[in-house]
Amino acid sequence: MTHAPALPRTLWFTRCPVPTATGIAADRRWLTDEFARDGIAVRSLQDADPDA
Repeated sequence: MTHAPALPRTLWFTRCPVPTATGIAADRRWLTDEFARDGIAVRSLQDADPDA
């Protein structure tokens, strides 16, 4: 019996204030667009609700 691995619902990332590949991809929504195909939300820890 084969089981497909469970996909995460949300991919959390953090970024520093200097330009990085991750920061640029996030700003241009490339990460959001890529992971949305699999139903995975992409969220920045810096943009998260502090009470979450």
